[in-house]
Amino acid sequence: MKLKKKGLLIIGCLIVILIASVYLFCPGDWDVSVGRIVKCNSNAAFRSIGDTAVWKKWWPGGEVDGYTYKTERKEYPEIGVVLEGERPIPGTIHILRLAGRDSTAVLWKMHFSAGADPVSRIREHLRSRSWQQRGRVVLDSLRRFLETSGNIYKMEVRMQMSTDSALIMTQLSTGHYPSTGEIYEQIRGMRRFIGVRGIGETDPPMLHVVKVNDSSYRSMIAIPIDRALLEAGPYNGRRFVPWKVMIGEVRGGASRAEEGMMELQNYISDYQYTIMAIPFESLVTERDQERDSSRWITRVVVPVP
Repeated sequence: MKLKKKGLLIIGCLIVILIASVYLFCPGDWDVSVGRIVKCNSNAAFRSIGDTAVWKKWWPGGEVDGYTYKTERKEYPEIGVVLEGERPIPGTIHILRLAGRDSTAVLWKMHFSAGADPVSRIREHLRSRSWQQRGRVVLDSLRRFLETSGNIYKMEVRMQMSTDSALIMTQLSTGHYPSTGEIYEQIRGMRRFIGVRGIGETDPPMLHVVKVNDSSYRSMIAIPIDRALLEAGPYNGRRFVPWKVMIGEVRGGASRAEEGMMELQNYISDYQYTIMAIPFESLVTERDQERDSSRWITRVVVPVP
């Protein structure tokens, strides 16, 4: 009997020690962190991670057991994220700029809370360890996405030197965004003018549209030509001196070209370049001859130092 009581006492002590260990080593609230170094500009990373619509392009899906996501507060350099699944997991993604303009640390902190029940504490701690591994999978997928500039700016961006060329140009004022017909009426006029003078085109027509106010737009339309105009007539002659230019190429209608220009200017802002001259669209596709605007190709170009 004494041995039995002694055994029960030992078992009781072990249970007490086990429970005490759970409370000692498994706190009720704790954070799990995972991080990655990403070859990407920190501002661009913040914009991309803050846009939930973009997450579906890099979220690894089945590898995280059906968990989805929801972004909450967004205040640089932090984005609140809640993982939604069996039990929500709140957290924060921190964007940390490292040395240089294209090196960023992405740190994801996930918060776990288990309450007072020792069984739930053990279960949640095991769950948090699982999510530490899953978090690495998620950030690896995010890193691959962010390190491709075409994913961030919706087009590949490159820098090159422009060529020294002359321009023939004109301006157009309209009470609305200029239509394809209005733009190409001006282009055809300039082409007739240079054609009878034996002057050739060297690149596609150029377009720059400015919204003056809610009821007025001003457009500059130009054609690069192989020699300077000796007589301008109804048009203006200009010189396009060699500059470094940032170039992106987009496919789609006029609104897609405008979006491309905005993304290119985001790139220039992210990497702290200076815009040295008027940005413009290079109309690769003859828009008046291609009725399907989804097939239009436009280069967006910004001169930089």
